Amino acid sequence: MVRKKPTIPPQRIPTEAEFYLALDFAGLTGAAATAHLWAAAALLGAGVVLPALHIVEQCMAAMATIGSAVGTTQRVTPDG
Repeated sequence: MVRKKPTIPPQRIPTEAEFYLALDFAGLTGAAATAHLWAAAALLGAGVVLPALHIVEQCMAAMATIGSAVGTTQRVTPDG
């Protein structure tokens, strides 16, 4: 059986603090939009989107690695 190392590049792993930071920015974005401060809402909205995209990117990389490992395992297993 051949073992394959994950091909995820070493990057910063999203933390719980990053999640709460995105939630804080979401709250500030909502407050700015409620006050009709559209420029501030747009800038704060970017602060929400960027950490969320990073979390999604890391989840997709992990799913691809797991899928690759499962696919390799299924190909290596002899037919019964």
